[in-house]
Amino acid sequence: MSIQSRLCFATIFGGLIMISSAAAAPVVTVCGAPISSIVRTDNLASSTTSTAFGPVPGGANAVVNVPAGTTRCIRVTFSASANCLGGDLNEVCFIRAIENGSELNPITGGTLGFTPSDESAKSANSFQWAKRVGPGSHTIIIQRRVNAAATNFTTYFWSLTVEVAN
Repeated sequence: MSIQSRLCFATIFGGLIMISSAAAAPVVTVCGAPISSIVRTDNLASSTTSTAFGPVPGGANAVVNVPAGTTRCIRVTFSASANCLGGDLNEVCFIRAIENGSELNPITGGTLGFTPSDESAKSANSFQWAKRVGPGSHTIIIQRRVNAAATNFTTYFWSLTVEVAN
C-alpha cells in the first residue's frame, strides 16, 4: 500500500472513529412562559477539599412543587465567584445540579469543570441546567467536589436562580 493510500485510509478511518465516538444528540427541553422564580444568594466564603459531591453551603437549593396532572420546566442557573487551588495546575473543581437525586440536563456524570486552575485569582463562573418534571415535590441542590484532596474549591459569592415555567 502506497503512503498516499495509507494516508487516505487513515483519514477515512479516523473520520469513522470520530463519527462513532461522537457525543449523543443534544437534549432539548422546551419551556413555556415563566410562572415563578426562586433566587438565593450568599456572600460568605466556603471551601471544600472533598472528592465526593456535597452541597454548596449556605442554601444553594430550592424546592419546586408541581401540581397533579401537570408538568413544569425547571431552569437552574448557578453563578459564583470562585477559585480552584492546589499544589499544581492539574486541579479541577466540579459542579452539578441535582433534582431529587438525579443530575439535571446536561448530564455530565459529574465532570463539569466549573473554575479554571489558577493560583492567583478568583473568577466569575456560571452554568445553566434544565429539565421538564412531572407532578410532585422536586428538590434542587447544587453540589461541588474536587478531583484530588490536595485541591481547594472555594466559592466567595454565589447566586442560584431556579425558574419554573410551563
